Amino acid sequence: MTEENVLFVITAITGILGVPVVQFLKNKFGWTGNAALSIAVAVSFAIGLGVAIVNGQVTGELLDPKQVADAFGVVFATATIVFKLFTEGKK
Repeated sequence: MTEENVLFVITAITGILGVPVVQFLKNKFGWTGNAALSIAVAVSFAIGLGVAIVNGQVTGELLDPKQVADAFGVVFATATIVFKLFTEGKK
């Protein structure tokens, strides 16, 4: 497994861990619809930025917007899939 694949798996796992955070915040503030979506986007961006920082893709001198956007996309997509799987199973 290449280093890039390992980083992708780590990013996807953090996306899975973001689901309970989003649910907690949605329940705490009682937000639904677009407001709830904004929470999911903000949490995904924060996690994606954190992953990019840990992976050395963001430093004091370097900010690679593509890497941050890539990490955000993987985190958001993974979190959305996991959320849908859990909510579809409850119906």
